[in-house]
This record gives sequence, C-alpha cells and structure tokens, in this order.
Amino acid sequence: MKVKMFLVLLLVVISVFGIVVTASNNNASNSTVLSEKQEAISESLINNSGQEPIDKPGTINGAKNPDLIPDRAAYSILDLLQK
Repeated sequence: MKVKMFLVLLLVVISVFGIVVTASNNNASNSTVLSEKQEAISESLINNSGQEPIDKPGTINGAKNPDLIPDRAAYSILDLLQK
C-alpha cells in the first residue's frame, strides 16, 4: 500500500514538473509572438487614425442610426445588464 502511494506521489510530482517546464518554455516563445502582434495592432491603429472602422455589411451603427436597432433587442440587452 505504501509503495503504491509513493509511486502515485512520484508520478504526480514528475507530471507537475513537466507541466511547469513546458509552460515556462511556451511563455518565452509566446511573449515574442505577443509583442509582434501588439506592434502590428499599434501600427494598424496609427495608420487608421482618423478613419472610421470598417464594419461588415449589414452592421447597424447605433450612434448614427439608433432607430434601426429593434426595440426587442435593445430591451433584452438591458434586461441582461440588470440581472
């Protein structure tokens, strides 16, 4: 019984160690990918400053045309926010 418990504990320790090592390796590579993505996003924001964002066709801009938003949709969103 003690041998089985020791083996299970040893397996858990090895597994946790493997997860920590893998996560630390992934974080190092992910940080460079994230910094590249952040640079691309900031460049696109700088390039698009002063322009309106491009929306998909059929998108209703409530700031420009609030009358196009269905009442049912607006009230359902308000009900969700109140809960």
